[in-house]
Amino acid sequence: MNIRKGQTLVLQVSDEKLLIAKSEDVSRLMNDDFKHLLALSEKGAKALWENEQDAIWDHA
Repeated sequence: MNIRKGQTLVLQVSDEKLLIAKSEDVSRLMNDDFKHLLALSEKGAKALWENEQDAIWDHA
């Protein structure tokens, strides 16, 4: 696993098994897994908030 002293690990119990992973690997996988969801939610938020009726809040 090439774990070095000082690295942060993620421990997870699943079906009576202990899973160990490096936190940077877990973070990278999560970013990849959720990238499309973030893009969709950002697009939806812009559609809801970027309109003329809500522009008044930009000048408060």
